[in-house]
Amino acid sequence: MMKLVDAVSHRFPQQNEWATRALASLTDVLEDDTPIHELVEGWCRVGDAQTGQLIDVLFVLTETRLGIGHAGDLHIERWVDLASIVVVDAIDNSLYPLQTIELQFSFGEPLTLGWPHPFSDQFVALLTRLRNAAEAAAAEQAAAEAAAAEPVAQPEPTAVEGAPALSALLGPRNAETVVVDDRDEVLAALERQGSPVSDERTAALDAAHETFFGDLEHSAPSPVAVPRFGADSRAPWDAMGAAWPADVAGVNYLGGHPSVKRRRKGGVMSFGRDGLRIRSAGVGRWDIQLDWEHTRSIDVQGPDEIMFSEALRVAPSSCVMIVEMTEGSRLFFEVTGRRPPSLRSEIAAVISMVDAGRTYRGATAETDN
Repeated sequence: MMKLVDAVSHRFPQQNEWATRALASLTDVLEDDTPIHELVEGWCRVGDAQTGQLIDVLFVLTETRLGIGHAGDLHIERWVDLASIVVVDAIDNSLYPLQTIELQFSFGEPLTLGWPHPFSDQFVALLTRLRNAAEAAAAEQAAAEAAAAEPVAQPEPTAVEGAPALSALLGPRNAETVVVDDRDEVLAALERQGSPVSDERTAALDAAHETFFGDLEHSAPSPVAVPRFGADSRAPWDAMGAAWPADVAGVNYLGGHPSVKRRRKGGVMSFGRDGLRIRSAGVGRWDIQLDWEHTRSIDVQGPDEIMFSEALRVAPSSCVMIVEMTEGSRLFFEVTGRRPPSLRSEIAAVISMVDAGRTYRGATAETDN
């Protein structure tokens, strides 16, 4: 870092009236010996996001904020808190001078700026360092809170551990005695329909099951309840219970959202009662939330199919999930490293739930009328 006075002397070796007035607009925070990372000239768009006026500004990068100095009387945001920035988007093929950057914030409207390419590298590096430091501090605090919390009493185990082999219970093996010691074979036997014991092998499997897992008549229920949509008056997404699939990583947004025009990479897709959420972490993080009540359908297509139907090109090892909303928009998400059958199988309950949602909305509309 350098002192502000040294940066000004280096950038403007001869006195510059415009720079002096631009810096004067930031003197409520800056002093001559204030440490800064960099000071560069650039531009800022004011007014409408597409047709607004471009004004000359002076960018001052401190450890925690970005100063935007302007010599005129136009109302602009003079200081931007770096912690509030969630996306730094470099706009390719821009017609404007310098490198066009769009800053998106956790609240408020985006800000379109232009500055030299080397300044982008410094800016992103500082944001990354600050974000990593914040995440490390949060993790350290969570670990400290967990260590200070009272330990949770663990329930006594109910499973039989170190169960003896069935051969030890039934006696020595001989040609006429069928013995089952394979745990996997015992589990596979549970798939069979119940029937009266008619042979020694079935009897051995039943006995082995009781040794490993307890009485066959008191087997534990499946940990995941199968949704029964339409069984009551609840919305399908309220009937999912524990059937929500695990998060899906490696998701790229390809377009379709009315408010998110540019493609995004490196997201994680999660499913839950509140809807479908696709988001990423880091400096360029992004977040898309879709409500089930407004989701009309979900489809999964392979690379060839999506190329012919939508003219979208994805990697041969990827597939595309298409989410159609009730107002007509269609969102496209590339899931990298996944083939269509694998993803369809994993989110089958969600696809069925969304299909049942159409019937639920129709019935609700008739009731309201």
